[in-house]
Amino acid sequence: MGFWQSLFRSYSKKQNWAGAIYTCFMNTPLGILGAIWGTSYFVNVHHISALEASSVVSMIFLGTIVGAPSVGWISDKIGYRKKPMLVGTGLALLIILFVITHPELGLTPLLGLFFLLGLFTSTQVLSYPTIAESNPALLTATAVSVVSLTTQGGSALLQPLFGKLLDKGWDGTVVNSMPVYSGEQYQLAIMLIPAAFLVALVVAGLFLKETHCKPYVESP
Repeated sequence: MGFWQSLFRSYSKKQNWAGAIYTCFMNTPLGILGAIWGTSYFVNVHHISALEASSVVSMIFLGTIVGAPSVGWISDKIGYRKKPMLVGTGLALLIILFVITHPELGLTPLLGLFFLLGLFTSTQVLSYPTIAESNPALLTATAVSVVSLTTQGGSALLQPLFGKLLDKGWDGTVVNSMPVYSGEQYQLAIMLIPAAFLVALVVAGLFLKETHCKPYVESP
């Protein structure tokens, strides 16, 4: 199979795009809170110190480190890809909504909740074996690249979108050449994350096909 044919077969398959979109939106907490806005969000909304806020943000990564191999093992053990993905998304959605609606949470609860958030959003890694099992073996690398490119492209769009939402109600206050946002503005912008989880839940539920951890078999 030539390069262009393999590219076309990989990028024209709905299953590949469903998995890619799922991972892209499940990666939102890492891309937005973990990479850029997490510390500022916790300082301004939950009123903890910058050092404490950075510790909370780091728990997302720790949860992912623990969760990624764990959900892979569980998925292989039970013989399902889609079910763990849906459960992980639903639980992650409940956690982020609880954090948003309870700004009085202290450091210890936030540490635990964001570890769990990283744990449950790590179901995003199941898109890779799902797509590998949905394509011929010789297309594995090209098919899986749909996930990688979509996730990176999604972060490049969602990160500035979060900033645009912050700017929406900004009163123009600047300190040391940096804009200062209120807690209300952060609460508005953070709604981007549960919205992304809802999209991931719908895409996985309606458009992603279960592979039962079985390798792809070409139709005769």
